[in-house]
Amino acid sequence: MLASFVAILLIAAISPACAAGVTRVQQADGSVRLYRDVRMNLRGETLWLVSADHQGALEIVNGACSFLGEIQRCYPTAVTLHQHGSSHPITLDSGTVYLNLTRSPVRLRHSWRLLAPDNVLAAFHTTHGTFVTVQGHLDSVRR
Repeated sequence: MLASFVAILLIAAISPACAAGVTRVQQADGSVRLYRDVRMNLRGETLWLVSADHQGALEIVNGACSFLGEIQRCYPTAVTLHQHGSSHPITLDSGTVYLNLTRSPVRLRHSWRLLAPDNVLAAFHTTHGTFVTVQGHLDSVRR
């Protein structure tokens, strides 16, 4: 399972020219929703994804972070969907978040792909069978 996540992450790696966040949600039934122009903000160890219409936000709390060279790799410990004034915790099966918080592109380990400066690449699988991928430029970083 982890190998398939790594393969998908490497395929989904974004080029340095990408400036907007994209979140792809594939439900267990195969239906897919693509969210473009997603605002991406890193607050400490929490990655916030806010939809372009500001109607929904995904809160991804990272833990067990380590560095692969200059790339920070974290495992999400909690994910919560905030929508229409309510919060819904999402239980995870597995997932990984990659962050390049440097000022230059960094090659992902075991790949020819580059992760641009201040970019995030993430994927997680929920216990209900939903698969989410996230890629894009961080709009802000607060440590």
